[in-house]
Amino acid sequence: MMFLYHGTDRKSADDIIKRGIDMSKSDKGYFGRGFYTATDEALAKSNYADFSGDDEESGVVLKFSLKPNTKILDLDIPEDFETYKSTTWRGIPISNLIHRDDFHDIMVSLGFDGLRDEGSFGGIVIYNPDAVRLEEEMKFATVNQALQFLADTTSNRIIISKIANRIEAWNEDAEDYDPWVAADQADAVMKNSGIRPDRNKELAFIAFDDSDNVVGAAFDSVINSEGYGQEYSFDVAVDKEYRSGIGIELIKACIERADELPERVIRLWVINPKLVGILERRFGFDIEQQHSDGSAHMVKN
Repeated sequence: MMFLYHGTDRKSADDIIKRGIDMSKSDKGYFGRGFYTATDEALAKSNYADFSGDDEESGVVLKFSLKPNTKILDLDIPEDFETYKSTTWRGIPISNLIHRDDFHDIMVSLGFDGLRDEGSFGGIVIYNPDAVRLEEEMKFATVNQALQFLADTTSNRIIISKIANRIEAWNEDAEDYDPWVAADQADAVMKNSGIRPDRNKELAFIAFDDSDNVVGAAFDSVINSEGYGQEYSFDVAVDKEYRSGIGIELIKACIERADELPERVIRLWVINPKLVGILERRFGFDIEQQHSDGSAHMVKN
């Protein structure tokens, strides 16, 4: 039996317990309107309530079980990913319907109770509330207790920073963090991940934890390309002990930087097959060429 965890505030949790899941109150996330759950309890805890600063407000994690014979599209499974890409509703690919308020109803009408994508949001979005059963609730008495739990059980807060900003702000005479040490650590993260940026790529972004340890990095380059104006490319790597969400944030930072360039195209060689799917589904990249090992050359205009 698979268990799912949904983090929320006290009021919303009480509403779910008393009345069940109301899809009209559910958020629109990566894959449309749905009831978003985590397969990892710690992840649900780290994302549960919107801490407003009120120490008396409680945060709640609700535990659900997935009912038998539930149809979940798992985008980490190639066959399911192909189904997701090829399925249409009234002639329109379902991936183009995510913005609709009734997307959950469309998915249920097509026979899909939910969708799983560990790479983008770390869990399963439920479209059919009848597909899950509430098992129990786990709550924290106060926000401070919840924060202490996070400090004990999850990775530290991550800060994404431009390396150029760190160099500019560095005071050599003060006991600040040395950005050149950060650059060396970023090189180590890349090396340990098996990624060797091209010589024309320079360190662009670094991800720090609260102890100023580098846990992720992005190297990028901009070259003039005939017919495209400027061609932007980047490589991203994250320490294996940290969650994939850091990589997503680094990718977003690089894409935002690329969007500042006039007449540009983004070209990547992606060696991680799972990341190929994430870039295609979430960020709108197209596959120019896919190789037998699952790697791909991708482009985004």
